[in-house]
Amino acid sequence: MKYVFFLFLLAGIAVELPAQTNSVAAGAARSPTTLRNVLQDMIIKPRPHAGISGSPFLNDNWLLASVVFADGRKADSVLIKLNAYENKLHFIDDNGEELQATLRVKHVKILDANPSWNGLEYRCGFSGDPDAFYQVLQDGDGMQLLKKVMLKVWQARAMGEEDKRSFEYEEEYFLAIGTATVSSLYKPGKKCELPAEALGDKKDAVEKYISANGIRGTKTDDLKKLVTYFNSL
Repeated sequence: MKYVFFLFLLAGIAVELPAQTNSVAAGAARSPTTLRNVLQDMIIKPRPHAGISGSPFLNDNWLLASVVFADGRKADSVLIKLNAYENKLHFIDDNGEELQATLRVKHVKILDANPSWNGLEYRCGFSGDPDAFYQVLQDGDGMQLLKKVMLKVWQARAMGEEDKRSFEYEEEYFLAIGTATVSSLYKPGKKCELPAEALGDKKDAVEKYISANGIRGTKTDDLKKLVTYFNSL
């Protein structure tokens, strides 16, 4: 009788273990956490952009990312899209519904396995256009190189046809001087001219470096060299 009981016990364990294993596997495969609980009432359903061809997103695929909002709320692992036309963050909830955050974004870091996007960082909150997404191209303690990414609507008309509207990608480069959290933006001139107040006590050294190395404000590689030099002083 004890032997029969032992067999039933083993059978029970054999049934139970796969159930637990499947549960763990399901949890591991579950999509990342969503922002619905983090944002609570700071969300809306996005509206379609009727009559405009193309996409308002920097990438049409959902990307895994960590997000920090302007009021300090954080989410470490969420699926997002960056709407560069409205300067809003879209996310997907547990039910697969697409939603839009109404709260201003402060920082986004892409964690996705996609090699074209992994590690990219975006910052917002700069004066003049606080909602815009600025991609961090070169970071540093005193100066950072940023690319402002924008989508604008281009309108064209062919003879005898209706107006056609489409999203067009645009970008501008800026130097942020200050810390990563508190800084001012400056758009360098063609010869990388910058106002004296932006450079402070580094003005003479920086201007000599720009002149000696032929640094141009229209060349990304030159601006990266300038950021490296500035942060070394």
